[in-house]
Amino acid sequence: NLHTLFLSHNQLHNIAVDLSLLSQVEYLRVDHNQLRDLPDCIGDIPFLLELWCQDNLLHQLPSNFENLTALTDLRADNNKLTALPLEI
Repeated sequence: NLHTLFLSHNQLHNIAVDLSLLSQVEYLRVDHNQLRDLPDCIGDIPFLLELWCQDNLLHQLPSNFENLTALTDLRADNNKLTALPLEI
């Protein structure tokens, strides 16, 4: 079971895989890419502790962010965010 997934510094424009299939992932790093959004399926990763998505082109975070109840470390700086979900 995969617990760590680092995709940093890859010039990714989107994440086209259903991340909810990676239900055991605790550490997800997609920082320093060209992502404009994160898929809503990120909210379906129940054990996610750490999400690094800084240095992208994100305008918002997924709408179901409140599902990430185990999340303890969010790094979303240096994006184009105009608002944060109320649940944070």
